[in-house]
Amino acid sequence: MALTKPQDNPSWKSSRVPGKINDNEHGQRLKFFRKTLDKTQPDLAVELNISIAMVSKYENGTHYIPNEVPRYLHKKYDMNYSWFFDGVGKITVNATEKKSMLVDINSLQDIQMMQSAKITSMEKTLYRLLQENQQLTLRLNELESKSHHKA
Repeated sequence: MALTKPQDNPSWKSSRVPGKINDNEHGQRLKFFRKTLDKTQPDLAVELNISIAMVSKYENGTHYIPNEVPRYLHKKYDMNYSWFFDGVGKITVNATEKKSMLVDINSLQDIQMMQSAKITSMEKTLYRLLQENQQLTLRLNELESKSHHKA
C-alpha cells in the first residue's frame, strides 16, 4: 500500500486528535516500531512513499504523523493502536485481538450510521416545522392586517 506524500495531500496533517501527534513521544514509538521490524529510515520511507527526511521528522517529533501511518503499520504489521497512541499494551496485537478491534470498529460504524440517519430525519422534521411556522406567521399577519382594516 503506497501512501500519498504529505505535500500532495494536506489532509496528512490530520491526526487522531488534530495537532496532537507531532510530539516526540509518538515519534519515539514510531522509531522503536521501525527498529523492531528491522527496517531503516530509507526502508520505511520507500514503503510509505515519503522522503527519508519526512520519516526523520516524524521520529524526531518535528512533523505531524498522519493517521495513515499508524493505520498502515497496524494493517501490515499488526501494530497495536493503544500502544502507539497511548503507550498502553503490547507493541503488536494477535489475530484474536485484531478481530475483536474490528468488531468494535464495525459496531461503532453501525452506531454512527444509525445516528446519522436520525440526524437526517430530525433535520427534515425541523425543516418541515420551520416551513409550517413561516406559513402560520404569514397567516397570522394576514389576519392581523384584516383585523386592523376593520377597526
